[in-house]
Amino acid sequence: MKRIPHTSILSCLFVLIALLSGCGKNTGPYPVPDSLQTHDALQEAYVQSFLEGRGCEAEGLLEQLVEQAVRRDDFRAAGNAYGLGWKLHQYAGMGAPALRGRAEYMLALAGEETPEKTFTSENTKLSPRDIQFKKALTDKKWKRLEKTLTAEDDSLYVSVYARKASQTALASGARKEAERFVELARKTDARQGWIIFLREDWKIKHQLANSEGEKAKIHARIEHLSNLIHPCR
Repeated sequence: MKRIPHTSILSCLFVLIALLSGCGKNTGPYPVPDSLQTHDALQEAYVQSFLEGRGCEAEGLLEQLVEQAVRRDDFRAAGNAYGLGWKLHQYAGMGAPALRGRAEYMLALAGEETPEKTFTSENTKLSPRDIQFKKALTDKKWKRLEKTLTAEDDSLYVSVYARKASQTALASGARKEAERFVELARKTDARQGWIIFLREDWKIKHQLANSEGEKAKIHARIEHLSNLIHPCR
């Protein structure tokens, strides 16, 4: 019996694989590159890196997000990416005017007539969830807020709003509620390894401390957390 050369077998296999991989797809000769289909994963990686204190890695991921948007000719998405970076810095009590400036620049290129107003509180578009939370916060409905946050699956939302609730409660003289909310934020941040936010949690706990000894211990914890944060020089 005549043997079939290995090269012929391999050629047939490659043809078969090519045919099978094309079955059911209608991508055409120029499918969208994978590098332009990873927005959500990139954004999640950026947020995680930033909150874990890995400054240079986070900065690189943010620039990838922006570059990806520009390659799609979506300057609004590029502006929103820089806007996300700016908001994260605000949540963490860190100034980042350069990021806001870049966001406004990209939004202007996208056709936004007044990009400088995009990030002002009166122009921030709130989701129904945010509106309900802010109303409960204004009305000081502590139990409702705690129940809502405890049932929430979005860790970032819980962290940010539990800290806001704690600060509002503390300013209102509701110390017990402030302690409960900041502890909820702390547990959330500790579970995620978000040392950027953990540092903010302990700053609130420092304000709530009853003795100088307790404040000294908390200050030491804040210093240890700060030492783990590596900004990009």
